[in-house]
Parts: sequence; structure tokens; C-alpha cells
Amino acid sequence: MFPATKSIIAATLPNANFQLPNLIMRRFCFRFLIALSFPLALATLADLNRPLTQVVLSAQTPTQASVRGQQLDLLILHGRLVDGSGKKPRIVDVGIRGDRIVFVGDARKENASGARTIDATGLVVAPGFIDAHTHTLGDLSDPNKKSNEAYLMQGVTTVITGNDGGSVLNIGETLRKWDEQGIGTNAILLAGHGTIRGRVLGPADGCATKRRAA
Repeated sequence: MFPATKSIIAATLPNANFQLPNLIMRRFCFRFLIALSFPLALATLADLNRPLTQVVLSAQTPTQASVRGQQLDLLILHGRLVDGSGKKPRIVDVGIRGDRIVFVGDARKENASGARTIDATGLVVAPGFIDAHTHTLGDLSDPNKKSNEAYLMQGVTTVITGNDGGSVLNIGETLRKWDEQGIGTNAILLAGHGTIRGRVLGPADGCATKRRAA
């Protein structure tokens, strides 16, 4: 969980002699570069000829023979798979057990069945998309809109919100609310620099005093 707002501000402003806007910008750029470097490093270290989902799930994914004659939780049949590896789309079946992809291939040859099946003939099967810039904070926090169906129907399964410097002050409280009520997509909540600055300085155009930065 994120620390309380006062702790966030104190950690962001260790020295009141710094000008607040410049300090926030430097912190933002530094953290942005760190966040960007992680997926780039992962892509570099991983075998780029394999789909990323396969790399991530390789430790949990059993061999194809292990599903022979078994019933999976969900079997998606005859879809055109686009796995993000750069390979040409191909018609295959995808089997899921729990929250893991455990089979990609020909289910008929493996004599595999599913407690639930989806005929994806003529449709594309792909990993969920990530929308890195959304304004879904209000919807995700609204019990009537929390399912985020507008994004799910477009194949987006992860959204990033709190963009453009505007967010909630108490990040931890919002995350707890989402956990309790449930939300339709995965979500990443940013701590808005504008929100934090407004909490410390208000609408004034100037530098933080020692009292404000405390």
C-alpha cells in the first residue's frame, strides 16, 4: 500500500530549498525512465521469437501431453491467434485452467475438452491490450460503472489512470476500495503531481515554504 498523503509529500520534498515544480518534474522523469526500462529489459532478456505470454507463463505451463484427455475450465476453439511474437496469425485452440493458459494447439488431437467452450471461428484471439492513458478513475470508483465494459469490449484488460497530473490524494484508500468492490479490468493508479502540488501549495504560483514542505 502507498503511504499516507503527508508521507508522500514529505518524501517528495526532502529539501524546501528546491523549487517544487522543478523537483516534481525531475522525480517524474526519473521514475518514468525506471518504469520504461523494466519492460524494455524484459523484452531484451526474453526470447523475442516467443510470445511474451509464453515467456511469463513458461514456469507454470505444462507440456502439451499433460492435457491429453483432460477437461479444461475453458476451451477457445478455432480462433485466429495473434500472440504478439511477430509470427503470422494461425488457427489454433487455446485452453485455460484457472487463470492460466495451459494449452495452445489442436484440442481434437489432444482429446481435450472444456467445461465451457467458445467457438471463435472468424474471430481473433490475442493477449489483452494495455491502455496507458485513460481517464477511468471515476468509472472504476463508481459501483455502477466499475466493470469498465467500454474497455473490455475493445480487448483492453489493463488501464492506467490518474494521468495528466490529476489523481486522488489517498491512493491506498482508492486501491482498497477497488479490491473490496471489484473492478472489471486490471488498473494502475498514478499519483498525480498536480494533485500533490495543489495539496501543498494550493492554487498559488510559487515555491514551497519550509512549513508547507514539512
